[in-house]
Amino acid sequence: MIKSIRRLMLITLSLLILTTFIGCDNKESSKSTFGINQFTKQMKAKNYNFKLKDVQKDFLQATRKMMVIDKETIFIYLYDNDKEAEADSKRVDPIGCSYTNGRHSVQVSWSLAPHFYRKGAIIVQYAGSSKKIISDLKDIMGEQFAGFK
Repeated sequence: MIKSIRRLMLITLSLLILTTFIGCDNKESSKSTFGINQFTKQMKAKNYNFKLKDVQKDFLQATRKMMVIDKETIFIYLYDNDKEAEADSKRVDPIGCSYTNGRHSVQVSWSLAPHFYRKGAIIVQYAGSSKKIISDLKDIMGEQFAGFK
């Protein structure tokens, strides 16, 4: 009888430990793997001098910052986690001229070619033609998910 009680306690303890580790893993996956701090650090490493400004929300559903580099502007959309950024990125059409979230749709006319990138918990949007900026954004963020190529 004592052996079966010990065995039951050992199984219960093992399940409790396993459940704890699974719970920790789920918490970790909801955290951001890449955010504005990493992005700005990498832009500085590429020798950009810039100013960051808070700006009002736009058509994407996130807090928005504006990075000003000389006469160029890059918008950075900040999400609470990677999953939110990924979900919002899927709502932008492939050429970057419309956004639909199921309730609202927005059509956007750009004066310069848009380029949208997503990595971790941020979306970066650049409307311009600087080959250096486009190349550096691709290097930092990966391939664009929407916009003109």
